[in-house]
Amino acid sequence: MDIDIKELKHQKCPYDEDQAILLVDVETESAPATDEDGNLQYYCRAGKHVFSIDEDGKAK
Repeated sequence: MDIDIKELKHQKCPYDEDQAILLVDVETESAPATDEDGNLQYYCRAGKHVFSIDEDGKAK
């Protein structure tokens, strides 16, 4: 199963309720960045912080 990056690109920040953007691996520029548990990571523009979303859609 391929990941549709465009579909996952933005999330609502659970802390600021503002827009967050998916972090991408700097080396490949296409593979999403993940935390130590393999969850996708997002950067919140308003709060200037990083958070993870698990496979159930919950913030960590």
